[in-house]
Amino acid sequence: MRHLLKCSALAAVAAFTVPAMAQEPASENQQSTIVVEGLRVDERQVATFIDALTDVAVGGQISRFDHTACPTALGLGADRNAEIVSRLRAVAEAAGMRVGEQGCRPNVIVIVTRNKRDFIEQLDSRYPVYFTGLSAGEVERLAQSTGPVAAWQVRGSIGPDGQEVPVALPDISSNVDVVVDGDGHRREGPSGNLIGAGYSVVDTTYVPGRLRAAARPHFAAAIVVVEVGALGGLTTTQFADYAAMRTFADTDPVRVSQTGVPTILKAIDAPLNTPVPLTLTHWDLSFLRALYAIPQNHFANIQRSNMRQLITDELFALSEQPAE
Repeated sequence: MRHLLKCSALAAVAAFTVPAMAQEPASENQQSTIVVEGLRVDERQVATFIDALTDVAVGGQISRFDHTACPTALGLGADRNAEIVSRLRAVAEAAGMRVGEQGCRPNVIVIVTRNKRDFIEQLDSRYPVYFTGLSAGEVERLAQSTGPVAAWQVRGSIGPDGQEVPVALPDISSNVDVVVDGDGHRREGPSGNLIGAGYSVVDTTYVPGRLRAAARPHFAAAIVVVEVGALGGLTTTQFADYAAMRTFADTDPVRVSQTGVPTILKAIDAPLNTPVPLTLTHWDLSFLRALYAIPQNHFANIQRSNMRQLITDELFALSEQPAE
């Protein structure tokens, strides 16, 4: 699963993105700080913010990249793409993520195109591997969604030993269920067992409990597709930081818009002439840091509790620092 997206496929994808255009984000000095923002802290807002950004049932688990993240950007000029990748790497490192070395196999993919719907439909037709784990209806909803942005994650599963868990896929052409593991190998089991119901096969002596699960979901890859017309007025840093929040975590700007929390997730959907953050905000970065610091294998209610404590502690500490 970690090697899901091949470089040759990425090259082909680049062939039907857009060239550099007048409405692309403005270039700037990439020495800009990670966060530029004033800070006010409200514990109730912290809880609301986390709930808005982690739309996962109590019995589920909040996903993240457990392996290295390797960003790439397609659709703008070479220099602008490189600036976006550099910023994504800086944010990932600041969040405590593992970042691949230069030349790594990309699994965080930022794509700029003229028409989001046409692009997603072409991508699904030519390279359906980019939608692994999504149903046809889910892919259709991504393509037809209102707004100029679509983002999704390709999900895998990791066992308590840190190894990727084979995921079962029902084989409608026979009476057996086919299991495809992380290396693409196929295994078969009798029809009607749990494998055929879309469950992960966990080969371990670890016993799950009420607080911990036998396996945890993770991101094998993350993709965000943005129409070039939505980038007018944004800087490269604003766009890259927005992309980071859409790919490093499974977030929805619509849900967070009602929290009153300052976040870069409002950058694209904000009404014209409405102020937006210049960069990732302290709230955004604290959220990412908490997400990538919480213990593994816990269920969502425990994960959220841990995140609330981490974010509250960090934001209060920042709010008490003297203004520069």
